[in-house]
Amino acid sequence: MVHLAGLSLRESTDPSGFIGAFSGTNRQVVDYLGEEVVAGLSGEVVEFITRISILDRFSSSLCDEVAGTDRSTQLIAELEQSNLFVVRLDDNRCWYRFHNLFRDFLSDLLDRTEPGARAVLHKRASRWHAENGFVEQAIEHALSGQDLDTAVDLIARHWHTLSVVDRAADLRGWLKRIGDERMDDSAIAAICAARVAALSGDRNSMHHWLGIAAETGHDGPLPDGTRSVRSASHLLRSEFGFDGLRDLLESAKTAVGLETTSSSPWFAQARLALGYGRLLSGSPDYAIPPLEEAAQSNAVTPCVRIAALAALSLAKDALDRTQQSLSLARAARAEVESYGLRDAPEVSLAYTAMGVAAARIGRAEEARQELEHALRIRWRVLGLSPWPTLTALLAMARFELASNDPDAARKAIEQARELLRTLPGHQDHLWSELAEVEDRLNVGTSGQHQVADPLTDREVAVLRLLAGDLSLREIGGRLYVSVNTVKSHSRAIYRKLGVTSRIEAVERAGELGLIQSRVLPPHG
Repeated sequence: MVHLAGLSLRESTDPSGFIGAFSGTNRQVVDYLGEEVVAGLSGEVVEFITRISILDRFSSSLCDEVAGTDRSTQLIAELEQSNLFVVRLDDNRCWYRFHNLFRDFLSDLLDRTEPGARAVLHKRASRWHAENGFVEQAIEHALSGQDLDTAVDLIARHWHTLSVVDRAADLRGWLKRIGDERMDDSAIAAICAARVAALSGDRNSMHHWLGIAAETGHDGPLPDGTRSVRSASHLLRSEFGFDGLRDLLESAKTAVGLETTSSSPWFAQARLALGYGRLLSGSPDYAIPPLEEAAQSNAVTPCVRIAALAALSLAKDALDRTQQSLSLARAARAEVESYGLRDAPEVSLAYTAMGVAAARIGRAEEARQELEHALRIRWRVLGLSPWPTLTALLAMARFELASNDPDAARKAIEQARELLRTLPGHQDHLWSELAEVEDRLNVGTSGQHQVADPLTDREVAVLRLLAGDLSLREIGGRLYVSVNTVKSHSRAIYRKLGVTSRIEAVERAGELGLIQSRVLPPHG
């Protein structure tokens, strides 16, 4: 091949351009391959090698499917023995590829000898790859063969294994090749487009495609096993939570009601979203049952199980069950390592949980490393779901406060505040948590005295809402707890502050610097 390139290069008037364009269709390469190599082969071999030229790599089983023969093993052995531009890819002689120039030549020859065959061959290749678990290659061949229905079906069917942040660019590329017109006509394709938009942090496009999916309609389950378009829509809204915490919880509740088959991965996904939403709302006790269901599901995917274990750890920590929290955090981190997901943003909650648990038992350096890594992999990709990032920021703020680093604590508080301000709706509990951390920071730096029996995070959340004009039932609605729970927290607040009424509690909290209304966002 080098000799052939040299001959052609001497005749070229544009050497640089020639080198850039040199391929298996170059005249002298074509002449040589046609006259000296292919002309001496049998018709069976020529048909075989031209048909499999559509493959980046090939095995005997794959070649049987694509070339329509049962002699691929023998033919490949003959090609290898004759040194016919075949490159072995493994020591077991399972996978091979053609030399790039020879493959270019064969591809051109295929179009000349079997016009129109290419699409059929790609469809065969797609079918083989799908049946043998090579999903990405199956999608590529389906698209190359213009089999858009199969490509959409494959993307939708295997979404839970393809929907990782690092694959968003590939997914966008596949959908671009499918085209908006095709997705406008298919609810399944529109759901795929909505998921890609969510992975990219494009909330407007996500809503656009969810609307198209609802309008187009689809009867029955989707290829990935979700029960319906409605279920897929609510699963997506609850997974990313772009429309605020209330929408996240309502969507999760709907998804839980629809995804009732425990053998489906979406059973676990729905319960993870519901449990994590309850944890974010300040109800760790109510978060535990759905999180346990998610973590224990037989069909759970690795990322969902890791997130469920991590959220369980954080819920246990909020309830002061330190040893349980530590055990769950270690289990989540072990699975991160087991699946090689150390730098995947989807598992950041495992690092946050481990950081919180490590801080609890006095392992400050480990806690810092875990929390810093959680934030690092979240910040690495723009547009992700905001909730795990907020969880990590609040944990970091508390850790820095406990470590007597007020500047670092204030930085985490500011970052959390800016992120909260971008979210629609009223995230009252999270604002209360943020205010509680900042209040503690200000108390520590100003020399004010705290109460002898400190308020818990949940009590501070209730206290901040007591400062407004909401009824106890309305406060319970904001925090997603019962009115009796609010009454219990109120009694504990009065006792700790040494007061007997709501008004006195608010006044006393203000004097102690326990609440600062400037931290809360406007509710107008």
